[in-house]
Amino acid sequence: METREVPSAHFLIKIESFSSFDKYKINKYETSEFVAGEYKWKLILNFNGKDSDYISVNLAMTDTSSLPTNWEVNVVFNIFLFNQIFGHYLYSPGVTRRFRTMKFEWGLSKFISKEILSDPSNGYLVNDTCVFGAEVFVIERQAAVECLSLDNVDTRYKHDLKISDFSKLEETWNSAYFIAGGQKWSCCIRIVDWWTGLAQSDSLRLGLDNKLERLLPKICLHYQMAICVKFELISIVLERW
Repeated sequence: METREVPSAHFLIKIESFSSFDKYKINKYETSEFVAGEYKWKLILNFNGKDSDYISVNLAMTDTSSLPTNWEVNVVFNIFLFNQIFGHYLYSPGVTRRFRTMKFEWGLSKFISKEILSDPSNGYLVNDTCVFGAEVFVIERQAAVECLSLDNVDTRYKHDLKISDFSKLEETWNSAYFIAGGQKWSCCIRIVDWWTGLAQSDSLRLGLDNKLERLLPKICLHYQMAICVKFELISIVLERW
């Protein structure tokens, strides 16, 4: 349990003459409905639940008749209790639950002990009055999804590119597209870097066909690139993923 000064964003209930619940043997109270995330909810306070030493507080979804078959709603909710002496709220931080047809009620079976609540010096029950609350945040299914497949890691592709008149090239050289792993690739060499002695890892580049890149998911690959002059290896780019 934690505390904060900001009240609940969605619902508060002030209970006066709280001792009457025990006096008249009222074991449960259901609040009126409130709206959060376009759905209707209510709080259910149990004063004599499974553990008679604690007060349990449940959040229940109401008016589900208009929802489709096999509906489900994922939420993050907080339950609150106002401290009237210190002016802050005791609350359960971020309880995440899935509400559905077979389970439309979730909560905290031991939200607060009756001993702590009934002691006026603790600030929760003052002049026989207390304030409970709830806020509910619906988790919308709009998350971006990424899939990483390593099925073909051991499949190797080799493609040799022959560059004629290398010494006569000036700025850059781009190869024709070639097929590897079912995709179209090309190589780019910054010739100017080699003549100035500034060749770096990005002086050799591997590129995917731009027309396909926007349509395909992210591709992860391991590759090596090298330059040979008259069958003599003169440079290797570091292996990359």
